[in-house]
Amino acid sequence: MKTLLFLLTFVTISTLAQTRLQVVTKTVEKELPYSVGQRVNLTAQKADITIKGWSKTTVLVRLKLIAKHPEREVAERELGYLNYDIQTRNNVIDLSNRFTIPQRAGAIKGNLKAVYEIWVPTRCAVSLQNTFGDVILSDLAGDTSLKMEFGKLSLFSLNGKTTVISDYGDIDATELGGFFTIKAEKAEITLRDLSGNGTIQSRYGKLSIQPVTSLTALTVQAARTEVFLYPKRLDDFQYEIETTFSTIQVPELYSGHLSAHKRRFRYSSSGSKGIISVTNSYSPMVIQPSVGGVTLAK
Repeated sequence: MKTLLFLLTFVTISTLAQTRLQVVTKTVEKELPYSVGQRVNLTAQKADITIKGWSKTTVLVRLKLIAKHPEREVAERELGYLNYDIQTRNNVIDLSNRFTIPQRAGAIKGNLKAVYEIWVPTRCAVSLQNTFGDVILSDLAGDTSLKMEFGKLSLFSLNGKTTVISDYGDIDATELGGFFTIKAEKAEITLRDLSGNGTIQSRYGKLSIQPVTSLTALTVQAARTEVFLYPKRLDDFQYEIETTFSTIQVPELYSGHLSAHKRRFRYSSSGSKGIISVTNSYSPMVIQPSVGGVTLAK
């Protein structure tokens, strides 16, 4: 186990208004042994987080605690309000950060933030909760569970089982596969090269999907969400699409499969194909082929 317990740095930044901003950073690095079946559990506040899968059998955590304020004394004092925990408890590697503010201190004057970089074995199970920060996950193939508020989520090459709950946080995923469940409210969701089997629930948002032929089943339950579906070829899938209080748009060649009021689209080409089922209300649904990964309509 390798641990770098403490590294304190000071940086001065001049803003556009020529205000000298003092930046104080505390860096902690810890490498923990990993056993098959262990889960990494991260509970974070106001944190930017990057988690990457790798081939090693250890978990490496690099955490930066950052305080910014024009007065260095204030930045140094408020850095002490940022606390963290990195421990192994039973079969869980527990990570967390939190704000501990003395009652006499009053309101926070500066800008406090945590930045995580974490490397885990590719099939390691990961649970993450975060508020007010961005999250990036890549190259994971285990059981991944995410709950976010007020931050952007970026996913790259995730397989296995993925569960996402996001409120007021956009989601951008490339090569998401395996089994997945996404539940989002007031979020813009973009899914490129989507495969596997999954369910998406969206309210008051926007959903853009570019599926590949290895998508076996997709169920979308939406409300007041613009839904855009961009397969490379419409004939690659079966479709059961329905919307209320709005309409469905498809290429002219397939318009004969629309209902009279353009609120239902059912189509199945020959052969065994993945099925895409969408229900929506109060917002339009567009199905349009893409060329070279570039969509033809929005």
